[in-house]
Amino acid sequence: MTEPYRPRLHFTPRRNWINDPNGLVWFGGEYHLFYQYNPFGDLWGHMSWGHAVSTDLVSWTELGVALPETDEAMIFSGSVVCDHANLSGFGKGDAPPLVAIYTAHHPTTPQRQSQCLAFSQDRGRTWTPYAQNPVLDLGLAHFRDPKVFWHAPSRALIMVVALSEANQVAFFASDDLKSWRALSTFGPAGCDGNLWECPDLFWVSAGDEAGGGTWLLKVDVFEGGVAGGSSAQLFTGHFDGESFLPDRDPQGKVKWSFCDYGPDFYAAVSFSNLPAADPRPLWLGWMANHRDAPLHPTTPWRGAMTYPRRMQARSGPSGWSIAQAFDPPLGPICTEKAMLARQVNGGATQVLARCSPGKPVWARVQFARPRQTVTFHLAWSTGARLSFGFDGASGLAFVDVSEMGQEAYRQPNAQSRWTMAVEANALDEIDLEVLLDAASFELLAAEGVGALTLSLFPQGDCLSLSVEAKGDLTLRGEMGQI
Repeated sequence: MTEPYRPRLHFTPRRNWINDPNGLVWFGGEYHLFYQYNPFGDLWGHMSWGHAVSTDLVSWTELGVALPETDEAMIFSGSVVCDHANLSGFGKGDAPPLVAIYTAHHPTTPQRQSQCLAFSQDRGRTWTPYAQNPVLDLGLAHFRDPKVFWHAPSRALIMVVALSEANQVAFFASDDLKSWRALSTFGPAGCDGNLWECPDLFWVSAGDEAGGGTWLLKVDVFEGGVAGGSSAQLFTGHFDGESFLPDRDPQGKVKWSFCDYGPDFYAAVSFSNLPAADPRPLWLGWMANHRDAPLHPTTPWRGAMTYPRRMQARSGPSGWSIAQAFDPPLGPICTEKAMLARQVNGGATQVLARCSPGKPVWARVQFARPRQTVTFHLAWSTGARLSFGFDGASGLAFVDVSEMGQEAYRQPNAQSRWTMAVEANALDEIDLEVLLDAASFELLAAEGVGALTLSLFPQGDCLSLSVEAKGDLTLRGEMGQI
């Protein structure tokens, strides 16, 4: 294979640099993925919007540059709405237009960022910039990444956009996408002290008959996240069409958490205009970190997206949590499967299944909450091992790459172990689901309430999955390859 790190299940461009996903929308029978793209090289620069489409979220067709940079501005992140009622007036005939709302980044002195529009009348294949851009300009150097959605109760289009240096997000409303009125701001809160970026706001249902759920506000931080670099944080609460009111703990402090506890989940954004058949929000993120992405040893491309995830709200004693699930589910699309059910005697490492070289590996395991540590190992032909599991004493799930070798994980001053707190389910079981795909590893724990994502670049072939337990263990689960 001439491109050993090219994933099968994660979007990568044919060549050159990508970062944040933009403008995710379902339209015309296709999932549309726009993304930050450098048409001229494999490092950040010349930011434009690339474009790819898929009918199944697994196989993607790259369509090329949708919104190129201009002589005056780079095209930074934003969103796309399907203007069903043609409120913007950009439509023609019966087909609704797609409207992109993006940040124009003017690298002048002084720097300025403003919000602009472009529209498409041919399913996103070609785009026309709005002649009267920008539609929102506060004269700020760091004012970016608008996410726009229709808020039915207030019958208005709502924009959430980052006031990056202030560690705030601002809310605006519009009737036509062209004229915007200020509503409110939220922040600083949570992980502050560095630039905020890429906000998103949407309703997450609990899936119950009572119609329960919560509003979710996601905001990224450029530095200082859970793994030290860029990261994504989330707040649950209520949005009334004017303001976001966050949930608070008994002491009155704003409640917040990280979306993902690994180093490589950033700028996630939800799809708009999804089919009504599945009301759960769907998103994906950039599978990298601004600190080390330029070091990724891939060629002729650099950058990948995470595998898509559906979200559902879970109510517990401490409030709302958000569960993420791989979508489409990986078990049904595996072409090779092995059942992992067995009794594990403490002490010895037991091989659970062998791997076919060159194929993504998926596994899901469940076991009674242990008092000690249960560790699973993915082993490579070079002797490298990636370890993940659950520490019963601390209640922490973990991923450890200390045996991967220095070349396999390229990050300055990198840590080699990441943890996150997870709880057992109603049956007092721990649930771990993993996906290994060429140059990435994603772990969902406790039925997706915890997530941990990282990029890695191992040499050789992944050969086996094994388990090591400090006490006796009854294990069930399955492993598959695609």
